[in-house]
Amino acid sequence: MASGAPLSIPAADRHLRKVIYGFWAACCSIFLGALALVTVGRLPPGLALFFAGFFILLGIAFFLIGLVELVRRSMGVNVHVEDQGMALYPSLGARRARLAMATPGIGCAPIAIFIEYALGDSTVGFIMTAIVGCIISGLFFLTFVGSPYRRDAIHQGPLMRVSPDYFEIHPLTDKEPTRIPWDLHPSITGGHEDTTANGACLFVHVSLDGLEEDLVFDMTGTPISFSQLERLIDYFVDKPEERAKLGQPEGARLVRSLLTAP
Repeated sequence: MASGAPLSIPAADRHLRKVIYGFWAACCSIFLGALALVTVGRLPPGLALFFAGFFILLGIAFFLIGLVELVRRSMGVNVHVEDQGMALYPSLGARRARLAMATPGIGCAPIAIFIEYALGDSTVGFIMTAIVGCIISGLFFLTFVGSPYRRDAIHQGPLMRVSPDYFEIHPLTDKEPTRIPWDLHPSITGGHEDTTANGACLFVHVSLDGLEEDLVFDMTGTPISFSQLERLIDYFVDKPEERAKLGQPEGARLVRSLLTAP
């Protein structure tokens, strides 16, 4: 697994907010769309208008995704009571929306060619539009099919679970979950950011008794922040007498109170 510069827990939370909400990305996309409009008359209209529309719509989509996620998280964390303990399921709306936005990119070639046919008056411009459009469509298609976070490539279970006996974490693309007994005293030590073709991803580092190196887990889709996870884990490591509640309905209230504490 690739690693990047170590991040403290507060720094990891700041990066996580950028990944989830994407308001800065929305502003950049709208700016690029406006910049593409300026190129109309200098580039073939098929390409210029396609990129203008694509980036403006992308910026609006980023803004709406961030706004919806902000509202959802302000309503609190949904803790599921299961036989094995309290489960936290991943938040996949933003990730699925980002994958869906690859569709206009894949359609670059036919859309740009249609615009060029309707508005262009240059054979050279038409040929350029066709070539560039096919390249862009191909790149978006490869990015889409190569994404590890497609619906058919991720598991459908909880991302994390706390039980009377262990803490479990199951990154979206891992085949099996990793169970960490409380007796090993897990501790969140920080994280790192890794930028891939599918965007920025954040990883959490977990130290265990007897291990020289931390375990590293992909936090894509996490419904909670690094600091919330740290608070949750530290509580049950320090208070073993409280772990029995995780097998009972009152465990959900306890977990919610820990995750919503200031």
